[in-house]
Amino acid sequence: MSRAYQESIQADLVESQAMNEELRRDLQTHTAECEGADQGHVTPPREFPTPFSTEIVKAVIPATLVGPKVTFTGMEDPEAYLAAFHT
Repeated sequence: MSRAYQESIQADLVESQAMNEELRRDLQTHTAECEGADQGHVTPPREFPTPFSTEIVKAVIPATLVGPKVTFTGMEDPEAYLAAFHT
């Protein structure tokens, strides 16, 4: 290898390391900004109203339970689908 070629490779390496360091600093800055923004905007979990009592909601569902097999494709009567689903 010639000396000029080695110097060229060394210069490319130094330039690449400088670019990597700049990208690393940018990433750290971005991460810190995102973490700071997340702390001030904590969204509480959504709670949905339910007609069921606490005992029913906390009841363990058996692993053998098979849910409704009715699927809605949009071609059926929506009221009939809902009635089958609720049944």
